Amino acid sequence: MIRALFIALEFPPLSQTGVHRSARFVKYLSEFGVEPLVVTLAAADAARAFSAPLDDALSADIPDGTRVLRLACPLPRVPNGRIARAARHYLRVVEDLAARVRPDLEARLPAFVAAHRPDVVYVSMPPFSAGPLAAEVARRFSLPLVVDMRDGWSHWCSGAFPSYLHFRAVLHRERRLFEAAHTVVTVTEQLAGMFRQAHPGLPTTRVQVVTNGFDGALPPWMPSRTHADPSAPFVVGYSGRYYYAPEARAIANTPWWKRAGHRKIHYQPAHEDWLYRSPWFFFRALAALRRIDPETGRRVRYQHVGTIPSWWDAMVSEHGLSDAVHCVGRVPLAEAQRLSAAVDANLCTSVKVVGGEDYALASKTFDYLLGGRPVFGLVTRGAQREFLRRAGVAVLADPDDLQGSVEALRVLVRGEAHLSRDDAYLSGFSRRNTAGALARVLMEAAAARR
Repeated sequence: MIRALFIALEFPPLSQTGVHRSARFVKYLSEFGVEPLVVTLAAADAARAFSAPLDDALSADIPDGTRVLRLACPLPRVPNGRIARAARHYLRVVEDLAARVRPDLEARLPAFVAAHRPDVVYVSMPPFSAGPLAAEVARRFSLPLVVDMRDGWSHWCSGAFPSYLHFRAVLHRERRLFEAAHTVVTVTEQLAGMFRQAHPGLPTTRVQVVTNGFDGALPPWMPSRTHADPSAPFVVGYSGRYYYAPEARAIANTPWWKRAGHRKIHYQPAHEDWLYRSPWFFFRALAALRRIDPETGRRVRYQHVGTIPSWWDAMVSEHGLSDAVHCVGRVPLAEAQRLSAAVDANLCTSVKVVGGEDYALASKTFDYLLGGRPVFGLVTRGAQREFLRRAGVAVLADPDDLQGSVEALRVLVRGEAHLSRDDAYLSGFSRRNTAGALARVLMEAAAARR
């Protein structure tokens, strides 16, 4: 048995997407010979730091006896005045979460390490400031480092960098972190390829893939639900966030010389259109279906579970779907999963990477699998589309192809889709199996130390 100093600043009972990968690793790692020694935030401080609720039910999966060091994370200092805020914005390269945690970490970590003698350091990112902090810890205690990149850092393009210099500074920090690491793991082959391309001097084997996945056994497959009344509502569900910001998209699509003020120097290393992550293309297809085939289209209802974004009402009104959309609001994970299992189908979307491939395989996709319901995939070329195609659980359509999207939605609603779930393929994405893959990475890193 080896021990891993497991730095995961997002951890139960905090309730948000970044928690679940780390929590499930901790649940299963000991079965594969790795004892995690968790370093995270005090629960109340985490809720404030991430502006997210707490859900004690999420802690139920953490094995009894798991050693957890919970650190204080004071509130950030908010600068007064416009000049001070602008200076903070332009002089900061990464968020300050690690800086706020550092005093308590430096005071308490040495005793924690001396008592439990870890063999390797693991860090889950984002938050991205956790990476350099973990590298410092690994150097201080002469331990190998494994970095888990759940998202891109230098190539996270949902919003722009303040300038090209900021991008270069982040790219430099990312490279230094990867050079310090024994292994970098990430969640899809597309994201691994992005990292290898951004840092061509690194050994290609340093970046490995350990996917996200689902926890527990897959339920019976229910590709269609028979309604006694053929005119009964057909509910398409979606859980979680869309990560779409109209303002950021507008700036990204505006030539630099036409932007106002400081936005002229904003920089994005790739062109990603996050409108494709929103339900806009689904709403467009549904509105068209209601015009073309009112009998089928009027059956469709859209159920959103999660925080309602500021742009929501305008997007619904744009497509004339006020009578077809229902918002549940934010609920605990268990309730969100129950609602996903109760609908007729769930919606999956993906970002459009211009000239490239979508690199994200959303955790909600695996939550949908646990409901046993089919998926309507309005997805671009890349990780999400490939997974859904091979899993055999989705009716797929290109969001740019309106006619094809309408026909795919009609086939789904009418129960004419012929789907066959590939359980053999999906077994590789069970959380127990992905924890085993991470355990092998951690053991290899620990062995290199010896």
